[in-house]
Amino acid sequence: MNQRGIYEKTPGSGVWWIRYVDAKGRLRREKAGTKSAAILLYRKRKQEALEGRKLPEKLRKAPVPALVDFSKRFLEAVRIRCATKPRTIEFYEQQTRYLLAFHFLANRRLDEIDEAAVEEFAQARRQQVGPATTNRGLAVLRRMLRLAHE
Repeated sequence: MNQRGIYEKTPGSGVWWIRYVDAKGRLRREKAGTKSAAILLYRKRKQEALEGRKLPEKLRKAPVPALVDFSKRFLEAVRIRCATKPRTIEFYEQQTRYLLAFHFLANRRLDEIDEAAVEEFAQARRQQVGPATTNRGLAVLRRMLRLAHE
């Protein structure tokens, strides 16, 4: 009988893997070793997901920088891509300064910036300037997040 979430990636290899959905709803795969180890690990990960624990303790992942830290790398990338367009570089630098002026957004890690944070920024920015300027700031934020994702 096949057990859900446990499989041998290469049949006959003796190396077993697990496949599960974590607390955030992301599909994850993990190498477990033997079949008995895979069964135990699968049960453990499913229990963690039920308890709401977000990540396994041994997940290999680079630390996610805050928006303020990533903005330096973003501006460097803009300077390289738009080397012959000084007004474009100036625009991105200005919009980034406006973004970082909102401390509730600037100090967040990139993976913590969600729809609610973006909407909070948009509402606060609309009180200072018009809708077109707000949309320009949102476009820069979207581009920054897209570059971070890449």
